Amino acid sequence: MTELLTVNVCCISCEKMSPVTVPKKGYIAGQEGALIQTALPDLTPEERELLISNTCGTCFDHLTKEI
Repeated sequence: MTELLTVNVCCISCEKMSPVTVPKKGYIAGQEGALIQTALPDLTPEERELLISNTCGTCFDHLTKEI
């Protein structure tokens, strides 16, 4: 059975707290330098971005929108 870990991440832009449930082994691998796509392949792109940059999907879309 895969041990899960819930990580609460606060968006640096809007300060919204978002929980992300991840396999503990994959989370540790990501923290140790593995590519997040490899360590946590079942997460959505938005969840991975939240873990990488502490930016929620809504804020990321707003920040990267073409002007």
